[in-house]
Amino acid sequence: MQSPIGGGSGRCDMLSIVAPCSRCRMTKLSSAFATVVPKAAEQLLVEPFERWAEAIGLSQFDLLGHSFGGFVCTAWAARDSSKIRRLGLLSPLLGFSEERISRFTPKVGAPWQARLLHCVLEAAWTCHLTPQSIVRWVPGAKGWLERASKRRFQSFASDVTEEEGRLLSEYVIATMDMPSSTEHSATVCFEPFLRPAAVEGGTIKQRLARLQLPVFAVYGDRDWMDQAAPEE
Repeated sequence: MQSPIGGGSGRCDMLSIVAPCSRCRMTKLSSAFATVVPKAAEQLLVEPFERWAEAIGLSQFDLLGHSFGGFVCTAWAARDSSKIRRLGLLSPLLGFSEERISRFTPKVGAPWQARLLHCVLEAAWTCHLTPQSIVRWVPGAKGWLERASKRRFQSFASDVTEEEGRLLSEYVIATMDMPSSTEHSATVCFEPFLRPAAVEGGTIKQRLARLQLPVFAVYGDRDWMDQAAPEE
């Protein structure tokens, strides 16, 4: 049996199965992530899925995760891989490389605007503000992001029609505009600019490398997620 876990933009559907009151559960999770450390955040993310798998009697299964779901699946497998036959990762969010992060850091003598933007982004991450927060709170941001994402889908993806680009854009913005759930965990599990946070056992990439089970990863030819380098 396959157990897919998707990205982290919207609500976590499996939690509604596990929790008696999904809306209350989401509210508790959103506030909880503001005060926890990375290890505890991973526990909050993974334990509901572990309970769900146990409740429906999954003994051996293939685990497939996309985007932030790839991070959750990797953390799950690193905690206990005894029931997981194979781990599949589709454009998984495992953190940016140091080389990529260095491109975000203003160099000596950089314009003050670049240094200010860097400070603002770092402060926003520290305060657990996410792109989804901007969509919900900033007037006009939802419409601007919808138009920008539509242009992005049409310019970067192959063979995407105008109608398909519009539908994809509406889907992305609709998930971002939903009530917050586990999205704030990314600002705990990763340091600013998506640098993987180290917990007991190492970063998520290091723990993935030590897994003793079949693992495969799939990336797009124009993927914004970084593939882990061999040294990572």
